[in-house]
Amino acid sequence: MKSICILLTDGNSINDQIIKKSFRKLKNSKIKKIYFIGDRDIFHHTFLVSKKLKKIEFHNIKNQNNYSYLKKITENAINLHKKKKIDFLINMPLKKKLFLKGKFIG
Repeated sequence: MKSICILLTDGNSINDQIIKKSFRKLKNSKIKKIYFIGDRDIFHHTFLVSKKLKKIEFHNIKNQNNYSYLKKITENAINLHKKKKIDFLINMPLKKKLFLKGKFIG
C-alpha cells in the first residue's frame, strides 16, 4: 500500500486515544510510510512511538494559535502531497468551537 499522512489536530480530544488503539494495526499494515503532522509536545506519546519505527515519520509543528496551527499542518500535508510522498490524508477529529471560535459551526 502507499503512504499516508495523519494530521494531529486537537490534543484535547480523542486523537491520542485513537492512535494508541490503532498503533498495532498501523505497525503491521502494508503501508510504506506513515507521516504524523502535529505538535510534539501535545502528542508526546505519538512522537515517542514514531521514534521507534522507521516506517513512521513525525513532522513537528508548534501550536501557537489554534487557527494558524490548523493552517500550518494542512499546508505541510499539501507540500508532502505535491512532492509525491503521500497518497492519502487523514484529518483527526477536532473541537470546532475551540479551534474556529464559533465561526464555522458546521
